[in-house]
Amino acid sequence: MLIDLINQYRARGHGVIEAVIDGGRHRLRPILMTALATIFALLPMAMGVTGEGGFIAQPPVAAEPEPAQV
Repeated sequence: MLIDLINQYRARGHGVIEAVIDGGRHRLRPILMTALATIFALLPMAMGVTGEGGFIAQPPVAAEPEPAQV
């Protein structure tokens, strides 16, 4: 998104430096908010608060075979 916005500014005739500064000014906050939300959401699992690493680190459960029909 940031690169696309910078390219749009460049297409409108802005200089490279000006396009990067303006693009960063408009897109930096949403990028940082997304990154921080992801980091804070994963912190409990990283610190082991969820117990055994949470559902992501659990080994897959093997299906039990069906009993043979007699």
